[in-house]
Amino acid sequence: MAFTALIAGTTPAMASADTKGIYGPKGNPSLAAASTQGISSLTFLYGGAFQFAAADGSNMFTTVSRPALAAGDFHSLGEMAAESADSKNIVEVGWTVDRGLFGDSEPHLFVFHWVNGVPTCYNGCGFVPVANAASVTAGMTLRPGNSTPQFTIQHFQGNWWVGFGGVFFGFYPDTLWGNSFTKVALTQWFGEVAANSATPCTDMGNGLFASSPSSSAAVAINFIGGPAANISLNTITNPALYTATRTSSNSVHFGGPGAC
Repeated sequence: MAFTALIAGTTPAMASADTKGIYGPKGNPSLAAASTQGISSLTFLYGGAFQFAAADGSNMFTTVSRPALAAGDFHSLGEMAAESADSKNIVEVGWTVDRGLFGDSEPHLFVFHWVNGVPTCYNGCGFVPVANAASVTAGMTLRPGNSTPQFTIQHFQGNWWVGFGGVFFGFYPDTLWGNSFTKVALTQWFGEVAANSATPCTDMGNGLFASSPSSSAAVAINFIGGPAANISLNTITNPALYTATRTSSNSVHFGGPGAC
C-alpha cells in the first residue's frame, strides 16, 4: 500500500502525547556522543549496527523484549534512529523498559527526537499523535514475545512520520528543525542500557548474548528512498557485558545479561 494511502484520513489525536512517559535520561545514539542530562552517575552501554546512507527513512523488524532492569538503573531499550550526518538531529522509535517513565517493568512504545544536539522528551515536545483504527499510541504497553513487529521512520511531505506494525501513529513536523532536517544521512539499529554504573546488572534485549540465535535482533532492515542495506557493527561499549553480531547485510543481533 502506498504511503499516501496509509496516512489518508488520519487526524491529530485529541489527547496530548505529553501525558505519559515524557521525562527521563536519554542517551544520544550518535557513534561518539551521549548526554547525561545532569544525572551524575549515568552510563550508557550500546550494541548494534549503523549505516551512512541518504534516504527518506528506514524500516526494521525487531524483537520486543522484557529485559530485567536492575534497581537503580534507568532503562533498557531497542530502537531505530534516523539522523543527520553529524548526529545532531535525530528521530527515534522503539520499545523501552523504564520504571521511572511508566511505573512498571513492561516494554512500551516510544518516540524521541533531538534538535541541534539538544534532547527533547519522550512521546511529546512537538510530536503530533494521530488517531488510527489500530489504536497505536506512543507510550502504549507492548507484548514481548517471539514476533518481530515493524518499526518505521519516514519523511513525507514536510513531516517525519513514525510507524509501528504498519500503522503510522504520529509525526514530527519539519518546523521543529527549522525545515533544515528533511533527509536521513545516518541510521542506527541497536540496544541501549542506561545505568548507574559501568557494570550494570540490567539485561540488554532479552538478556542473551548476540551469539545466541534466540537473542534480540533487528532484521529485514531496509531503506525507504535509499540504497540497499549493508550495515556495519557499532563499537560495542563493553563486550564482556553486551554484544552485537551482524548476521547478514540487513540483520543484527544484540544483547547480554550485564555483569550479574
